[in-house]
Amino acid sequence: MIDFLELQSKVNGNGKRVVPLAALWHVLIEGLNPIWPSRIQLTGKSLGDVWPCTVLSAPGQSEGDDLVAFHKLTSWLTYSIVEGLQKVAKWEIEGLEDLTGLPEYRNGNDRIADAIRTKLGLTSKQLTLAQVLESATWKGGREIAKKKRPETTSPPIEIESDGTVF
Repeated sequence: MIDFLELQSKVNGNGKRVVPLAALWHVLIEGLNPIWPSRIQLTGKSLGDVWPCTVLSAPGQSEGDDLVAFHKLTSWLTYSIVEGLQKVAKWEIEGLEDLTGLPEYRNGNDRIADAIRTKLGLTSKQLTLAQVLESATWKGGREIAKKKRPETTSPPIEIESDGTVF
């Protein structure tokens, strides 16, 4: 993975390696593909954390138009690897603004990050979405769940799942 990312990167005028986030996402999605269960496939390829949504089903639509991708664990892994590349390798990751909030109830969404940044007068480089997710929405969601549902501390909505979320 590191070799691939290094090949996809460039060195800026300050001598710092700059890696496109899209290259990291590509290597993770393609590299992890063999471990995904073959529950849902499109053109013979296992899709991982992708689920059909009946609301999107319509007569005459193309195959896969009713599928919604979450890739929750791949997203978590991306955030973790980005942090390691930045702190240990001292690489700059370009395109972090393309990361999304994670698809679960307690993370809110990107609008929360924008509102917090505006209130604090910070940019997305000064306060990243990852920092907001970890310190604000994720932690806050856990604390609220503990108070509202002390017997389970689980999400407010139960879903049917086969336990394979990639």
